Amino acid sequence: MDIATSVWEMAMHYNIGWLANLLLTDTLDGLLEHFRDDYFTKAAGSGLSVFREMLDHIKIRATEEVAKAAAGNERSGKEVMMLLLKERGNEFEITEEVVKAAAGNGSSGKEVMMLLLEERGNEVEITEEVVKAAAGNTGSGKEVMMLLLEKQGNEIEITEEVLKAAAENYGSGKEVMMLLLEKQGNEIEITEEVLKAAAENEIYGKELMTLLNRRHPV
Repeated sequence: MDIATSVWEMAMHYNIGWLANLLLTDTLDGLLEHFRDDYFTKAAGSGLSVFREMLDHIKIRATEEVAKAAAGNERSGKEVMMLLLKERGNEFEITEEVVKAAAGNGSSGKEVMMLLLEERGNEVEITEEVVKAAAGNTGSGKEVMMLLLEKQGNEIEITEEVLKAAAENYGSGKEVMMLLLEKQGNEIEITEEVLKAAAENEIYGKELMTLLNRRHPV
């Protein structure tokens, strides 16, 4: 890796706004020419300071990949997405991939999802893949799922694949499963595949099997 690339990578990795400013204003001779389009996406998935500098100094289109990176940003996803929507919101759509990234965000998933629903709710479609991402979210799965059920519960179908994702979730799987059973219990079918996934969960297997066995005695 050459020195120019190393400096760019350091600025993004450590979210050093002042260094990004020097690079983007070409204060450090010759390093601006080493800027690559994918740095914009990397910055969206990293920190707010560097991303803000790029928005201010580089005329580059915000693509679906950039929006996905912002939605999945566990460090400062809400702040980055808020800035992106404000400054470049007309350049991209809220696709299923973007919503999935938010649903699977283990740290700020709830906040990013709430922002998308508030600002671009007419574009947000809660598909099975989105619900699966929430169910499998090891960090904030319960919070994201609760938000989805509150906002669009009547439109959400809890499929076998969603239940399997929750059963396999080694971080918040028990909480997600309890929530699903509490809120959508009458519509849920506990299949053998779901029980198998729960039994193979090394962290919550026993608790999940006990919980599910009440609905589907083995």
